[in-house]
Amino acid sequence: MMKQIKFLFKNWFKGLVIIVMVFLLYQGVCYLYWVMRAISEPSSSAITESMITKPDEYLITKMYSWDFFSPYPSKAIEILASRKSTNAVPGLIKSSRSFNKHIRRSAIAALGEIGDERAIPRLMEIVKSGKGDYDYSLALRGLTKMKYEPAYPYVIEWANTGDPWGFDSVNMLAEYDKIESIELLKELKRRIPKDHEFYTSSIRNIDEAIGKVEKS
Repeated sequence: MMKQIKFLFKNWFKGLVIIVMVFLLYQGVCYLYWVMRAISEPSSSAITESMITKPDEYLITKMYSWDFFSPYPSKAIEILASRKSTNAVPGLIKSSRSFNKHIRRSAIAALGEIGDERAIPRLMEIVKSGKGDYDYSLALRGLTKMKYEPAYPYVIEWANTGDPWGFDSVNMLAEYDKIESIELLKELKRRIPKDHEFYTSSIRNIDEAIGKVEKS
């Protein structure tokens, strides 16, 4: 019995090693391929121009790729977001879970840009994970663009902890147009050290945010 278990484990482990090696080899070949393509093929702007006239259906098929280095998925997502294509939302939700951070983050940003309510559960899922990373910031920004009320407490939290006087949280507070945001914005303004590298621009940004809320 023990011999059979050892035999199965040994063969399972060998199989796993082979799969990992094949995957790494595949990615290595893809990388070399795209290096050669980058040398010989059109620039990023040229790729965008070649895709900009394509219909949504075509671009949606280009959102997926096993090739981590392909520029096409991100370009397709960028164009679909600029069109505010609601047809792309299911695919973007799927892409927002990609292991490829470039595709994942492009998809998260696109969901916020399009503003379709079907994206709210996924964006809130990212925010509630509490990672405070770039994915979190993009998701919270998207929910703010939609003025989704349950996300407002997370904007307050982000302003108080994650991004005390950065443009992200300040701009999000301004987007919600809530009078109660004014005191927090003033407090953020008082906290900025005068020797801070971006003191002047941060003060100006907060003043503009306060002015926008006061006019609402």
